[in-house]
Order: sequence, then C-alpha cells, then structure tokens
Amino acid sequence: MANDKRKMTDADRALVQAFVANRRLDIEQLRKALSDILNVSNKLQQGDDYETEIEPDEISQEQVEEYIGVLNSELYSLDYEIRCSVSPDNVLTWHLEFLE
Repeated sequence: MANDKRKMTDADRALVQAFVANRRLDIEQLRKALSDILNVSNKLQQGDDYETEIEPDEISQEQVEEYIGVLNSELYSLDYEIRCSVSPDNVLTWHLEFLE
C-alpha cells in the first residue's frame, strides 16, 4: 500500500486535530478540512511562491483514503481508529473511535 511507505507529516497531524475537535466528519467536511490544511502547509513550504489554492472538490477519494490510512497506522498503537460509515442519508462519514 502507498500509505505504508509515507511517514506522518504536519498535515496529517493537523487532520488528527480536526478529528479530535469534531470526532466525526462527513465527506464534505473532510475534503474542506484537508484542502485548508494542505493550503496552509503548501504556503508554509513555498512561501510567496504559492499561488494556487486547492479547492475541496479537488480532493479525491483516493487522497482521503491515503490520509486516513496514514493516520490509522499511527493511531492504532494509541488504541484509536478512524472508521468510515454511511449515514442514513447515504453520506460517507468518518469518525474517530477508541478501540476497546
């Protein structure tokens, strides 16, 4: 898997903080949070050279799964996991759970 090779970054840590603060994010909220995080990360890395903002609708399902995979590989040792479910109105939702 691609996410087994990628180490956790500050963007991943910021996404963990979003889950800790909200506990549950639907697909729109997750894409918005991820685009905001990536924009800030890119601005910090590239400085004034960064001009192109990433929009939430540019975040693919594959990117979401990659980030969640990296987070889960780190969170599992802390007895946490981010799980995906489908809400009654057919919306993908991810939630942070404590593993018992």
